[in-house]
Amino acid sequence: MIVREWFDKLCRIGIKAAMLTGVAFTMAACYGPPPERYLEGDPEFQEDQEQVEEQLQSAAEGAE
Repeated sequence: MIVREWFDKLCRIGIKAAMLTGVAFTMAACYGPPPERYLEGDPEFQEDQEQVEEQLQSAAEGAE
């Protein structure tokens, strides 16, 4: 068997195993492109983001 055919078969098996275990979905969900609102610089999204950051900051300060 030629090395290229062996490598191709190995890659196909790896892809099938990843798809069956849900790794492909997790990678797409976690590392996929950000929402369009984030890319456009939507002011409402930015306000929500700032509020979340402020809440996290105050929670971190309260824990100290």
